[in-house]
Amino acid sequence: MLVIRFTFFWMVVQMPFLLSAQAPLQGVINHYAAVTAIDTCRAMLTVDVTLGFQSGDTVLVIQMQGARVNTANGSDFGAILDYGAAGLFEKAVVDSTGAQELFLQYRLLNPYDTAGRVQVVSYPTFTSARVVQNVWAKNWDGSKGGVVALRVIDTLTLDFNILASGCGFRGGESKVDTPNFCSWALPIPGYGFPSGDWRGAPKGEGIAVLPANLIAGRGAAANGGG
Repeated sequence: MLVIRFTFFWMVVQMPFLLSAQAPLQGVINHYAAVTAIDTCRAMLTVDVTLGFQSGDTVLVIQMQGARVNTANGSDFGAILDYGAAGLFEKAVVDSTGAQELFLQYRLLNPYDTAGRVQVVSYPTFTSARVVQNVWAKNWDGSKGGVVALRVIDTLTLDFNILASGCGFRGGESKVDTPNFCSWALPIPGYGFPSGDWRGAPKGEGIAVLPANLIAGRGAAANGGG
């Protein structure tokens, strides 16, 4: 009888502790891979890195850019003509990995275009989790990053923040140019110039990828800055 009572007492004391256990989250909790090619028939993604991905993992496939915009030299420069596949995303499950391949359990539903910067982001799942220090996304580097993704089945406790602000598309870089012909008497009407041209600073990034001869100047492309 003493043994039975002791066992029952241990269970009563320990169960609340087990139920309250939470995974501690901080820093960058996701893995990222840039997709360079998609084999739809084989449900295969060619990526720049497979580190951090393994069989059975749930992931997000996301196209970050790819919208088509007006590039005519005028006030409508940068107006969206077609969103294309920009912003399309879906969940998938990794079946297996290769040296630079992620094989998925099923074919993708959306028609992605790798020229529009497609990436794979890990999608960790927790029964219960606690943010013990700020969680943030890896900074977007032109091919991957800028996204925080997670799933919590039961309880998510926020002692700190989950942040993505400032981690997405990059703003236009400031520069000090060499002496040039800039003058109030010499108007510069162009809305797009090549990088390094004294007539315009670099534009900020957005959902449209501009040709190299138009990536500087005052004309903003879609939701980018210019």
